[in-house]
Amino acid sequence: MARHKPDAYEIAALRSYAKEFGRKWKEALSLDWYNARLRVAEDMSNRGSILHGLRNNPDFGPTGLYNFRFPKEG
Repeated sequence: MARHKPDAYEIAALRSYAKEFGRKWKEALSLDWYNARLRVAEDMSNRGSILHGLRNNPDFGPTGLYNFRFPKEG
């Protein structure tokens, strides 16, 4: 089964969440997903709905979150 590779919008949403929640951002996001929380970003972007979509993607979801690494910028 092919794993989902997040697109630019999904990566931006993940980066925004990681910046807000710091070192344990994956743990925080996993807990939000488990409790079906849809957090609104400070800039009122649609980050929450983008992340919720990743959670519901059968090729990413919570398992994909723990295996995810940000692509190198450059």
